[in-house]
Amino acid sequence: MFDEGTVENLYIGRAIGMGWEYVEAENVPRYKDSVLVEQWLMEALLRLNPITEEQAEQVIFKLRAAIMSCHDIDSLVEANSHFRNLIYEENTYPFGKDGDFIPIRFFSDNDNENHCVVTNQWEFPRASVDGGKRLDLVFLINGIPLVVGEVKSATRQQVTWADGAVDLLNYQKSITEMFVPNILTFASEGKELMYGSIRCP
Repeated sequence: MFDEGTVENLYIGRAIGMGWEYVEAENVPRYKDSVLVEQWLMEALLRLNPITEEQAEQVIFKLRAAIMSCHDIDSLVEANSHFRNLIYEENTYPFGKDGDFIPIRFFSDNDNENHCVVTNQWEFPRASVDGGKRLDLVFLINGIPLVVGEVKSATRQQVTWADGAVDLLNYQKSITEMFVPNILTFASEGKELMYGSIRCP
């Protein structure tokens, strides 16, 4: 039967073919109310930087705080920009010799040093009347969810990738935290794929 699961598997298979690891959502080591997979992020920080576990915890705390403060910032776009700055620009910490500031790397230019994971049916509950949501596809690098995809069945003519895009726009309002680290979102029914940045109409 050709359904949404078939389309999910299409993209999972393509990701695996490009060297990504597939991990079922229930086997991802995270609390369901956590955006970051902190275990994987901790491992990456220790692998890529000359820092201690305690120092890595400080870095993770700062990222977690940036994600949780998204409701105090005027827009998701601003929160996303702030998170990006923490990764690439405001990424120095006093972890060097004599308290010297050193840059912290979250990703490596060498793909073999990054932990790239694709998962599906990612649940993200939040304390609200809306409850939690289930995201079809989430792509993570070193424990940071960077890409979210929503897929639909290709066998129902009245349903297209646009239905998935509408779902993504609604998710960006109801579970805003999940999209603070986001690079792009995409929607597909298995025939066409459309992608864009957060809040893209």
